[in-house]
Amino acid sequence: MSNGELKLREKPVRIAIIGAGAVSDYHHVPGIGLDPRAKVVAVCDKDTQLVAERQEQWGVAKGALEVDEIVEDPEIDAVIIATPNFTHRSIAILAAQAGKHILCEKPLGSMRPRPRKCTWRPIGQA
Repeated sequence: MSNGELKLREKPVRIAIIGAGAVSDYHHVPGIGLDPRAKVVAVCDKDTQLVAERQEQWGVAKGALEVDEIVEDPEIDAVIIATPNFTHRSIAILAAQAGKHILCEKPLGSMRPRPRKCTWRPIGQA
């Protein structure tokens, strides 16, 4: 492999979108679609109807109403957290404890000490 040349993974990074609202639909999903090294494989939201709509629109088989179902799935490598701000920290901690890669919308937490606890402590001590 020469300098500047990226080695593609055999399989794309399998991403779950947690929070199926407009930001995910307008930004995250189209952005992921531009890169063959990544693929949206699951959607999670508290709204049953929205999950079903996004599964059809985004072409994903897995839909979930609970975050636990997503983070415990070994077929998911990474999550994008696009939920209301007050939920970010708890979802990020669950995903980290499950060994998932995480992209979290800002802010990571609602009060200054909380994001620090989330980012500076080793997994298992969150």
